[in-house]
Amino acid sequence: MAGPRASVVVPSRTRRDSLARCLGALGAQTIASELEVLVVQDGSDVDLAPVVAAAGARLVVQERAGPGAARNRGAAEARAPVVCFTDDDCEPAREWAERLVVALERGAAAILGHTVNADRDDVFGTTSQLVVNALAAHSRAHRRPFGPSSNFACRRDVFRQVPFEPAYRFAGGDRAWCARMQAAGYTLEWEPEAVVFHHQTLTARRFWRQHVAWGRGSYRFRRRSGTPLRLANAHFSVELLRQAREEGTTVAALALLSQVATSAGYLREAVAELASAKSSRRRESDRASVNSPETSSRPRATTARRSSSRSR
Repeated sequence: MAGPRASVVVPSRTRRDSLARCLGALGAQTIASELEVLVVQDGSDVDLAPVVAAAGARLVVQERAGPGAARNRGAAEARAPVVCFTDDDCEPAREWAERLVVALERGAAAILGHTVNADRDDVFGTTSQLVVNALAAHSRAHRRPFGPSSNFACRRDVFRQVPFEPAYRFAGGDRAWCARMQAAGYTLEWEPEAVVFHHQTLTARRFWRQHVAWGRGSYRFRRRSGTPLRLANAHFSVELLRQAREEGTTVAALALLSQVATSAGYLREAVAELASAKSSRRRESDRASVNSPETSSRPRATTARRSSSRSR
């Protein structure tokens, strides 16, 4: 019996309802009968097994290690030569998998799809998706293709050579992966017809925290990749705000707020790194002081003086 034409990996933790919607959309794909669907549960006590079983998918459970590690685990378990990735809060369009697979079968190493906000009335979700899509478009225009991890596909052999870095636990992993793929000589192609609808459940607080996390991830990405450190790209910010104004005053204001939050996260991560480095230097200095010949000889000298005093 022939194996699956493509494997789909969905990292998940606790969102049963969102996962059920995602798996339902995967079951309705135009090539659903040729897909293997793997849900990788990243360390949670929530029972996802009934949801996964009802969709005819396979559940893989791991200790909590982050979404990047979950994607790596899914790719390691995949049986198909092509692996597609999405998130449990996404709803792939019916032709999503087919669009990605056909593009890969034509010879591409990796394909980046197009992610759309699912609820146009949700200003927080609209703004967050606008930020991501604007960054993706800006990156493509400057020949540094980037796409979010909610919508991409890769040849299995290539992904196993260039997996996600588990060190990116909260944000930045997809950006780092795209950069590492290009550094390894692989071309990332964009397929705008491979669409997933992103169902975000953001409040004002969650929106702020999300963009702070993106700022922290941005700092880590730049630091680890050797990219020049800077708070923001002026050209990108101007283009983002131009697009946001087309969506209305509220989205424009939130887009501006997103950049403030991203800068706050960036600075937070920079300060944390400086504090950690300073603490490490202090510990090294203390150990060097304890182990120095001068320091280790002092107690013996004190003991000798006491013995001499007693003899007198």
